[in-house]
Amino acid sequence: MSLRSLSLSIIAGVMICFNVSAQSVTDVQLYDALTDKPVQLKDKLQPDKTTIIVFWATWNAPSKLEVRKLADLLTEKGNVIDLIAVSVDKPVTKGLVKTYATAQKWTFPAYRDDAGIWLSELMEDNLVGTPPLTIIVNKNGEIVHRHIGYEVGQEQKLYEKATSL
Repeated sequence: MSLRSLSLSIIAGVMICFNVSAQSVTDVQLYDALTDKPVQLKDKLQPDKTTIIVFWATWNAPSKLEVRKLADLLTEKGNVIDLIAVSVDKPVTKGLVKTYATAQKWTFPAYRDDAGIWLSELMEDNLVGTPPLTIIVNKNGEIVHRHIGYEVGQEQKLYEKATSL
C-alpha cells in the first residue's frame, strides 16, 4: 500500500468515526485488547442498552483511575449500563494494554484504537487533548454526552446521566 493510499484510508476512516450532526457511533475498526482480533465498535454496542465508553491510555493515570472507578460502580449497581474501554495507546505499546487489562482482571470489553482514528477525530473537533475522554451512547447508538478529564466522584455523575436516558 502506498503512502497516498494509506493516507486516504485514514482520512476516510476519520470521516466515518462520528456522524457529527447526528452524533452517532458508526463503524470503526478497533482491536480486542486481549485477542488482537479486529472488531467493529458499533457491533459491540448492545441494542437497547446505554453504554459508557472511556478512551484511556496506559501512560495516563487519571484515565486508568476513571476506568477502575466506573467499573467498580457499574458492578455495584448491577451492570445496568455497559462499559467499554478503548485504549488510545500507540500500536508499539499494545502489549502494555493487554498486560494492564489482564492484571486489572477487567470483566468488560477492552479495545485498542491502533490507527488513532477516534482520538484524531476528537482532537480535530477540539474535544480532547489527552485522555480520558468519556462518552455516553444511548440505546439508539447516539452519542448523548461527552466528558473530558477525570475528577474524583465523576463516575457517579456519569452513572446518573447514563441512567437518566
